[in-house]
Amino acid sequence: MRFACAPPAFAADSSIANATTGKSYTDLATAVAEAQSGDTIKLGEGNYTLYGVSSAGHTKGKDLTFEGLGADKTAWNIGAKVPKPENFGTEYNGDYSFDGAGTVTFKDMTLRSGSADYLGFIRANNTVVDGCVINGKTFYWGYETAVFRNTTFNAPKGDYAIWTYSSPTMTFDGCAFNASGKVINVYTDYSAGQHDITVNVNSCKFNSKAFWGLYKQALNINDSNMGSYKYILNITGDNTVTAERDNTTCSQLFGFGGKSGNNTGRTDVTIDGTKVWSNKTMLTHDYTDGQHEDNFVDLNDYVWEQKADGWYCTGHAKCGYCGYKIAETVKATFVDKTDCTEKGERTYTATFTHKCFKPQTKIEALDPIGHDWGEPEYSWAKKDDGWYCTAKSTCKRDASHVEEQTVKAAVETTPATCTEAGKDVYTATFDGDVFESQTRDDVIPALDHDWGEPEYSWAKQDDGWYCTAERTCKRDASHVEMETVKATYEVTTPATTKKEGVGTYTATFENEAFETQTKTEAIAKLPAEPSKPSENTQKPAQKKAKSAVPATGDSINTALPVAAAIAGVALVGVVAIRKRDER
Repeated sequence: MRFACAPPAFAADSSIANATTGKSYTDLATAVAEAQSGDTIKLGEGNYTLYGVSSAGHTKGKDLTFEGLGADKTAWNIGAKVPKPENFGTEYNGDYSFDGAGTVTFKDMTLRSGSADYLGFIRANNTVVDGCVINGKTFYWGYETAVFRNTTFNAPKGDYAIWTYSSPTMTFDGCAFNASGKVINVYTDYSAGQHDITVNVNSCKFNSKAFWGLYKQALNINDSNMGSYKYILNITGDNTVTAERDNTTCSQLFGFGGKSGNNTGRTDVTIDGTKVWSNKTMLTHDYTDGQHEDNFVDLNDYVWEQKADGWYCTGHAKCGYCGYKIAETVKATFVDKTDCTEKGERTYTATFTHKCFKPQTKIEALDPIGHDWGEPEYSWAKKDDGWYCTAKSTCKRDASHVEEQTVKAAVETTPATCTEAGKDVYTATFDGDVFESQTRDDVIPALDHDWGEPEYSWAKQDDGWYCTAERTCKRDASHVEMETVKATYEVTTPATTKKEGVGTYTATFENEAFETQTKTEAIAKLPAEPSKPSENTQKPAQKKAKSAVPATGDSINTALPVAAAIAGVALVGVVAIRKRDER
């Protein structure tokens, strides 16, 4: 098949011009022949080609740039309109118009090729295609380098857009590929085993739809004939791909077409500076479709391991596309379910980052942890038979766990006395070690004295009569209350010559418990008065002289009390002496 093409353009409107010299042409071959290396030839609207024009004297040894008006206006035909059937499978259907040229650049045009093998520009040193559209399949580009920038490739149905056939270094930068099953064939038989072939891909878009079961990766590699050399693929930027996924590389971007014979260890692939493939082996799974889509299949193989700082769980899975195995190890968290008296359990949970892994649990039995009692509360209650103490404590771990004991307190009594209070000391002693013994003191008031009847006694002293009052406590005979007072004296019945008088001694106590006491004594009669003589009677000549010392039984003995009575009752002080027990 061949895309439509036209003979060399001969534009009457001078649509060919050398941008460097400013000269216009109607013949492309003439313009090229007159061009100097480094010149740019601008092409107007139309179809152009140099096929059949010898490179000698035209393009050979020159660096030339051909710039069109856009892919929709300017077109360049590569090779013959109809390739010769006898040349199929050889380079002789190629375009030699740039044989020996330096760097040939095509900008802003459509480049037309066919669907036959081995088409392209043969033996140009370097080729650059910038902002163009390439229709058809090509093999030959720069024999040193081939660069494609912002170019769209439209491949023949069911066939490749391009082979990495003749260029040791081929670069695709910002390109788009529209294909049906095949896109870029990373393969050569022309220079195989002669040198490394480097393919650079940066931020390209590959859109390849299946066609008759043909559905390969965007970069389909066959390194079986590279000898001691390699294909080196450098992939950078943001590449979007719709193509067949290779089960070996786990990628739609590059692979070996599902053929193990194409993967002989002569390919290195680097993505964004990281080597991901070498020596037939995937070096990392990070770049793959399976990784990006997190398409992992859980193998349900989980392994627990106890380390110094806890339990770890490792899950195992494989990529759902390529079978690449992964393992993720995580430290498990745990939650304890404990009981004070019953066995509890600790549940370890391992939670993974990969969505393919299910959380795993492991349970360990825990011994009862015992109660953690709060501060006890104590209360006392009086009952008929004594005091009782109730102790209560609630477990801090479980408020439904309550320890409570009520015990009758033992009592030790210190009796009260008349003057000192006593007390009852109650002691409550509990079982176990949760509660401490508790005590309470009840005061017994002092009894006060229970005095017996007072006893009174009189005693004569030099200065008068004294009365002593004394009483003894019935509860304690050592408790004695005593008071002695000097009695006052009063003549209650004066004596006469005919009758004795009465003198009364009165003892009055300060202590109200003692009653006033009295004691009486008789007062002798007064002596009889002598008869008065008459006025005529003579007085005796002499008074009888008083005897110096009265005789025993003389009337003076009775006269003295009389004199005392006449003189009046002598007042005497009362001396009260009270002896009281100390309280």
